[in-house]
Order: sequence, then structure tokens, then C-alpha cells
Amino acid sequence: RGASITSLIDVIFLLLLFFMLSSTFSHFSAVELAEAERGVVAVQEDIEALVLIVGPATVIIDGTTVRDEEIFAMIADVSATMILVTPQEEATTQRLINVLSILKDLSGKSVRVVEEL
Repeated sequence: RGASITSLIDVIFLLLLFFMLSSTFSHFSAVELAEAERGVVAVQEDIEALVLIVGPATVIIDGTTVRDEEIFAMIADVSATMILVTPQEEATTQRLINVLSILKDLSGKSVRVVEEL
């Protein structure tokens, strides 16, 4: 009697299907954050600061609500050298990371995440 390999092919197909469905194809990127101590942010008088508030679905820049696509263009035109980013309580960590990844390409501006202003 010959050996039947149809059950082996079924097992291999099921394993292949399992690994294909359980894999993710998302692109992960890193956002560099400098370690800081807890305390009050002291802004010097001669440094212009721009306040950016990250909400669950919106971003508020100095009182103006903007879409994510407009953040980079709006901040690039401002003469402020420091950007203070503060998340609202309802904003998720992923939302904050998305906004920080938009801001990472700004040159000549320092971005700081603060808890409250």
C-alpha cells in the first residue's frame, strides 16, 4: 500500500494560510524623544514659542483648528523657533506619535512635548 501525502499538503496549506492571515504588513517607524525630568517648562523671553494642542481628531495651533495635512505648511511659515506640543486627555498615544512624525522634518525648530501649559 502506497503512502498518501494529501493530508500533508492540507496541513501545509493550513499553516501557510494561518501565517499569511496573522502577519501584519504595517510600516513601523521610530520617533526619537529626549529624556527629560518632570518639571515646569521655562520659556525664555527672547524665544518665540508656538503652542500646538493635539486632540483626538483635531490639532489646534495658536487657537486655529487645522487638519493634519496642513500642520507642516502652517508651522514652516511661522517664525517661532520652539514648538510646544501638548496632548489633550482624550488624545491617544498613537495620535501624538502621528503628529510628532509630521513635525520631525522641521528644520531650525525644536519640538518639545509638555504635559500642561
